[in-house]
Amino acid sequence: MGEVFLTAVDNTREIELVEGDRVTIRLDENLSTGYAWETDSLDEALLELISNEHRQDSPGIGRGGTREVILQAVRRGQGQLRLRLRRSWDPPNAEADRFEVRVSIG
Repeated sequence: MGEVFLTAVDNTREIELVEGDRVTIRLDENLSTGYAWETDSLDEALLELISNEHRQDSPGIGRGGTREVILQAVRRGQGQLRLRLRRSWDPPNAEADRFEVRVSIG
């Protein structure tokens, strides 16, 4: 089982996995602003969501942190994985940023 780590610099990248591989995505996030990363597109037949957590960098109000999403490749195929940064009270199509990768599982 392999592991792939992705950050904002990997946006729009294509990744190749084999069944059983894990993908960890870490993106900057500051929940005190109302903006949070959420899954916009995930083919659950190909990738299983293992964990989706906010990790605060340091204690205190207004401090930033990191969204960590961990997925596991469960089936062969190709698909798109998209996350978007948005506030929950904004219109459904509003977003401040987007992260996406093309996934190929062999």
